[in-house]
Order: sequence, then C-alpha cells, then structure tokens
Amino acid sequence: MQSQLTLPILLLLIACLAGALGVYQNLLRRIHSGGGRVRTAEFRGVDVAVCALLAVYFISPAIQNALHKGAPSAGITLRLVLENAASQAGLIVIIGFLLSQHGTGLRHLLGFDRMGHGRAVISGIGLLLAGLPLILGAALLAQLLISNPGSEQGLVTLFRDAAQRSDYTTVGAVLFSAVVLAPASEELVFRGYVYPVLKRYGGGLAGAVFTSALFAMAHANLASLPGLFVLALCLTTAYEASGCLMVPAAMHATFNFANLSYLFWQAQSTAP
Repeated sequence: MQSQLTLPILLLLIACLAGALGVYQNLLRRIHSGGGRVRTAEFRGVDVAVCALLAVYFISPAIQNALHKGAPSAGITLRLVLENAASQAGLIVIIGFLLSQHGTGLRHLLGFDRMGHGRAVISGIGLLLAGLPLILGAALLAQLLISNPGSEQGLVTLFRDAAQRSDYTTVGAVLFSAVVLAPASEELVFRGYVYPVLKRYGGGLAGAVFTSALFAMAHANLASLPGLFVLALCLTTAYEASGCLMVPAAMHATFNFANLSYLFWQAQSTAP
C-alpha cells in the first residue's frame, strides 16, 4: 500500500511546487514590469551605515553560536523570553522613529495607506499558503543535505516543554512574542528599513537576497536557514507586489502561529 501511495503523493507535491512557483513568478513579472511598489527615494547614505550596524547586531548571535558549537547551552527561560520581548518592542520604537524622520508620513512610507487592514491580512495569508510548498521544500532539502544541523532552537524546546506541562503562562508569552512582536519588529527592520535602503543603493535583486540571508542568519539555526531564506524571499516579494508592509507582516505572523500551533498539538498529544 505504501508504494501505491508514493506516486500520487509525489505528483501532489510536484503540483503544489509548480503552483507556488507560478504564483510567485507572476508576482515577480508584475514587479519587473511595474518597477515594484516599495518606496526608496526617502532613504539616504546615512541609512546604509545604520543598516550595517543592524546587520552586525543580528548576525552576532549566529557567529557566537558557530564559535561555541558543541558547548553546553544555558537554555531559554521565561525570563529570557520576556527580556527578548522587551528588546523587540524597543526595536519597533527605534526603527519606527528612524523611519518617521524621512520626510514623509510613516503610514505612507510603509504603504499602510495602500489597502485596508482586512485585505492586507487576507492577502498575506493567501500568499503564505501559495509559498508554503517552496518554504517546506527548502526545509526538507536542508534536512536531507545537512548531516549535523545542530540542536533545535531553545525557544522551540521551551515552548514544547511548557505545552507538555500545561504551563500556559509560558505558552502565552512565547505566542505573544512570536506571533505579535517578532513579526512587527522583524518586518519593520528587514522589509521596512533594510530592504528599501539596499534596493536604492544596490538594486532590488541584490537587496532581496542580502536581506533574506540576513533574516535567516539572525535566527542562528543551521537547519532552519534554507527554509527561512525562502520565506524571507516570499515576504520581500509580497511587499514589493503590494507596497504594504502589513502584507508580509501578516504572512510572518501566520507562519509563526501555524508552527507553534502544530508544536503545541504535538506536545499535548505526547504529554504524560
């Protein structure tokens, strides 16, 4: 029976990948013909220096993780989650302030006036579903090719253990951080600030690739790097096609929520 199911499943996977490629190829074609909708004219040379500092800030954990590979990890605690949430909130304030100094309204600069909140959320969920085969395909390929991916992210371990213990305080804190604060802060930084600066001074393709690589490396986990890189490319494409940062933010939040929901279900089903 298993051999009989293999071919249909394989054909289904190929069809899903083809559909995802078709959707994003169409978006890229529209971006190429229309020039993209992400605003860049407001950014200046000083923003390049700020982006360099942000790159160092986000890459440092990955470098430290690589240098201390094999060393015992202190683990992630609820206190660290709350401290990280505070730093994410601070990052939103700082980057929001920097963007507000660019001579145009923040809503206009980030495209929040291009579409309503409901439409942006629905568009984001739809584009995430369309790109999911590409993201999962990259993650699966990484599992096959990377023989020693390292340990899983500490936040994942903390969330799983909390779900098994029915520690809903920790579960709620991780959910709020991952589904609300992380998408808001990371989209504001990577798509809202870094990408437009790199697009202005290096071109859209180079900007998208560098921003996506930085986004993936910022999560400091080798096994998840390819999937996060493809996710970031999808997020950048969605931002260019819509011109509204809320669209990739909705994609990002939905992606994190879906992953944590599956992890919660898995942990609860195996709880003693």
